[in-house]
Amino acid sequence: MSEASDAVTDFWFESLNFPVLRAPQAMQNLASRGSSEKQGMRIIAVEGRDYVSGGFPAELSEITAENGAPLRTAGPVRPL
Repeated sequence: MSEASDAVTDFWFESLNFPVLRAPQAMQNLASRGSSEKQGMRIIAVEGRDYVSGGFPAELSEITAENGAPLRTAGPVRPL
């Protein structure tokens, strides 16, 4: 999963030139939280969200192009 996350993050910043990437995840989803942390994301908010299984608290994480660049090591997105 981290290889896919690296590729998407690089594409977001390098190809699309967006300055900020934000992603919500259910607080109970520890795997998603770990993936976000590995990307260098930080939690900026906690809010209630509705999921298929009901309402749960969710964390909103973000990474910026400026703060995340040193953490990303995947390089440019390459075609398969």
